Amino acid sequence: MLQKKVVLFHLTTVLLIGILTSWLVEYIGSLGTLLFVIVMAIISTIALFRTWPKAGDIEKSQAQSSVIRDDSITKVDMYGIAEDLSFISQQLAWVTGHSNTALKKLTQQSNSIAGESETTASSAQEASAGVEEIASNAAVVANASQQALEQCQHSSQLVLKNQQQITQASNTMLEVAQVVQTSVNDMEELTIASKKIGAFVGKIQGIASQTNLLALNAAIEAARAGEQGRGFAVVAEEVRKLASESEAITREVEETVKDVTNRTNYVTSHMQGSKEQIHGIEQIARQSADSMQEVVDNVNQIEDTVAKLCNLSRDQQMTTEQMAMAVESIGTATVEIAAGTQEALQSIGQQEKDIEEVYVLTKKMTAAVDKIQEVASLFKTGKELVFGFNPFTSPQVIKENYTPILEEIAKKLGFQSRVIIVSDYDSLGRSLLNGTIDIGWFSPFAYVSAKDKGDINPLVTTVVNQNPSYHGYIIARKDKAFQSIDSLQGKRFAFVDKQSASGYVYPKAMLLEQGKNPDKFFAETVFLGSHNRVIDAVLEGSVDAGATYSEAMDSAKANGLAVHNLVILKQTESIPKDVIAGRPGLDQQLLASLKQVFIENTDKTSKHASLMKNTGLNGFIEAQDQVYDVIRKAAKVLK
Repeated sequence: MLQKKVVLFHLTTVLLIGILTSWLVEYIGSLGTLLFVIVMAIISTIALFRTWPKAGDIEKSQAQSSVIRDDSITKVDMYGIAEDLSFISQQLAWVTGHSNTALKKLTQQSNSIAGESETTASSAQEASAGVEEIASNAAVVANASQQALEQCQHSSQLVLKNQQQITQASNTMLEVAQVVQTSVNDMEELTIASKKIGAFVGKIQGIASQTNLLALNAAIEAARAGEQGRGFAVVAEEVRKLASESEAITREVEETVKDVTNRTNYVTSHMQGSKEQIHGIEQIARQSADSMQEVVDNVNQIEDTVAKLCNLSRDQQMTTEQMAMAVESIGTATVEIAAGTQEALQSIGQQEKDIEEVYVLTKKMTAAVDKIQEVASLFKTGKELVFGFNPFTSPQVIKENYTPILEEIAKKLGFQSRVIIVSDYDSLGRSLLNGTIDIGWFSPFAYVSAKDKGDINPLVTTVVNQNPSYHGYIIARKDKAFQSIDSLQGKRFAFVDKQSASGYVYPKAMLLEQGKNPDKFFAETVFLGSHNRVIDAVLEGSVDAGATYSEAMDSAKANGLAVHNLVILKQTESIPKDVIAGRPGLDQQLLASLKQVFIENTDKTSKHASLMKNTGLNGFIEAQDQVYDVIRKAAKVLK
């Protein structure tokens, strides 16, 4: 009987693998199918050896068929197989989802690159024409610069010639000034000589006057002497006449000397003025020579500058010609790139379709794995506890960080833990209600939804960051300059899952309370399946904004994501955190023991702290169903 169940289980598994293989052949081709078949064959082989009963067990089962389930079933690890398949399928779905998001972003970027390539090609052609025109203008400038250089050289020669003439004129003026100065000096000496002549004439006049006086006295004495003095009187008369003539002549000489002196003074005065004017001309001539030297220096500098400009113009002409050739090459290459980008875009578009189909396929595969889990539940022993998780983060993270906590709790109660990661939020409640999973780790809304459908038993609420509640966020990138919810109208928005409180229920409720129906308010809404994907999508820019919660933001920050580039546009009221609940019909004593063990697990003890260090958990508190009424209230807004 046991062999039949094992064979039945493996036949079911092989059948499912066959179905999946046919889907893979259709969607991802022979290579992907070959890899998938190899992996599944290995898993199936391992499972067969792990579950196939030993000969002794078979003989014992035939002899004691009534106790097969109690004795031999312990050799069957059906839930181990289901657990492995669940993890593999969920991890594949997770990776495929990320790949799908990445391809969508790549498609957007490729579209952008294609558009930019076409624009660049057009711009390159325009730039090529512009550079050719610049090259032509550069040739004109080079010719003009050469002509300017020749003109500057000619001007330099003229200025140098004028400088020589001005220097010669300046030297001549200096010589004239020296001659005039000599003439002035001579005239001054002539004036002095004239004055001396005047003085000499004055002396002669004095002598003539004395002689005349003596002649008069001699005549008087001669008259007194009578006849004896007559001869002397004649002589005296002649002397008097001579003295009178001498006096007259000296007067004429005096007048002449005075006239000469006056004329000499006049000429000296005018020559003195000419001297001063010539001295001014001398200064001007020297200044003119100095100024002309400055002009020569400036013209030489201009000549040097124009020579440099001429050389630069030639270099510019050569450079622009090379630029024209380079831009023409760039234009040709850009056109080729644009064509290549279009081909790549078509290929990426096909890859996006393929990965989308693979993603749909992985979802179907996870649904098939759910069926395998239901079959595996037939083989569960009384010492196994099956825990189920919502896919709130990657399956690998759940397996590495959360599974050890559950294993420790099950071990304390003498149970072996099995961990199943369900495909979506609704699957966890359904699995508890149909008995596939014993204990579920629920998000708040998934718990409320499951509680409304069946009498599941809330055990504990998680405590994260020292708080059993959290806040939902609507986030966007800071550089998008979104200031409020109103600014998101017509944008692309990402939710997590329709069963997620902070990832869907509360954000939508907030929007509806403000009169904004997401289906109409946003240009597009997408469901990415997890908070991590929403945060990644907002950071990457594949969506404009998204819904998430505080712990996911903290986790993203701890993982090195640039959450500082995000802005919180809206925040919910306090939402109770995850609840761990048991399925209906589970032993009440076991439920009470589980609750107690969960509450005893806190990060205040070193052992439990080491288990919780990568989860953000601080511990657990007793769950109160009424605390989750806030979720129910929000859910009503959505109806």
